[in-house]
Amino acid sequence: MRRILVTCLVLMSTICVAPDAGAAVRTKNDKKKAQSDRQKQEERIRKAVEKFKVLDLNRDRKLSVEEFISQLGGRAIPKAKEQFARKDLNKSGALSFKEFYLPDPKPKAGAAAGKKKPAAKPGAGKKAAK
Repeated sequence: MRRILVTCLVLMSTICVAPDAGAAVRTKNDKKKAQSDRQKQEERIRKAVEKFKVLDLNRDRKLSVEEFISQLGGRAIPKAKEQFARKDLNKSGALSFKEFYLPDPKPKAGAAAGKKKPAAKPGAGKKAAK
């Protein structure tokens, strides 16, 4: 649990951008908005931690494929396995909290839909011989 919270704090520090030294002084509205944004971010992380803890059935602080798809109850398992593979950035076969929390990387264009590049026409790239 402590490691997950430390990971959350590290993650928050990398997500939140500190103002540069030359930035103008914030107004009250800017400060309120920044505080509200920070609270929303903290709430998102808290919810993600809770969801991660629910899914981590063996409490090893990693999600296996089986744990990841356990929430689906047999629905959309192939899609969940694809999503798991995209999220598993280090290809360890398990998701750390950081991999679980970070947004799903975008699949390569055409790869997700099973589209292939059209075959090049013969002689299209060659100059005509004179």
